[in-house]
Amino acid sequence: MSADRPALPTLTEFLREHIVWILGLVPFALAGMRILIISQGNVEVLTALLLDLNVVALVLGTLLPIVPTLSFWAIVYWFERRRRTTRADQSHPSPMASGWIGLAVGLILSAASFFTTLPNIGLLVFFLVARGLRYVRDRRRHGEQFDDGAHIRLDMLNCVVLAIVGSVVSIYTMWIPTEVINIKGHQPEVEYVLSSDREWTTHLAAYSQGNGRLHIDKTSDVESRRPCSQVTRWFQRPIITFTYHPAQSPQCPPR
Repeated sequence: MSADRPALPTLTEFLREHIVWILGLVPFALAGMRILIISQGNVEVLTALLLDLNVVALVLGTLLPIVPTLSFWAIVYWFERRRRTTRADQSHPSPMASGWIGLAVGLILSAASFFTTLPNIGLLVFFLVARGLRYVRDRRRHGEQFDDGAHIRLDMLNCVVLAIVGSVVSIYTMWIPTEVINIKGHQPEVEYVLSSDREWTTHLAAYSQGNGRLHIDKTSDVESRRPCSQVTRWFQRPIITFTYHPAQSPQCPPR
């Protein structure tokens, strides 16, 4: 290799230099993963999802549920930055910073559930434990000349990566409302309505096993449709609902 040829950037350097447009692609990548996960490898289901796809609903339905996760890691990054500053340089948080932190906490309490929050707390604990073990190892290796372990600090890039990993928990659910559909001559079923017009209604079974069940029925045979909620466990509810009981849709019938 020629001595005057510029060295190729490392993966970390590449991510740091292009973090803005990479973050712009993350919602679309998560939305694509969501479609693949929900289709469960069934080509017919995947084709039906793509054929009647509402891109805006899919992207917003993927992005909005991960806002509490992003808020959680924004708070973690803010505390980490304050931890790295010396006490002499530390000052009281500005009103704007306090407002942003209060907004982030409010988003977590009002929109996040224990099901989505606990994995992120687990990721944070795992990272801190790994950092502590590496600090102890390097301290023993280098002795008193070792620095404070800044090379494994929780910087913005690490927070972004951990936030993306933590967001995967939120994409296993459908972005379409759950409904109880009563088709003429059949028992009521819990379904996702993918499309409906004057002639045909395409719906996907919500309680399907294996690769899922896709149905196409005449709209005239649909006797009734009513919304229902699949939130039946305490850890699926938003954290703030433990302080009051908001009005909810009736629960979906059991499997």
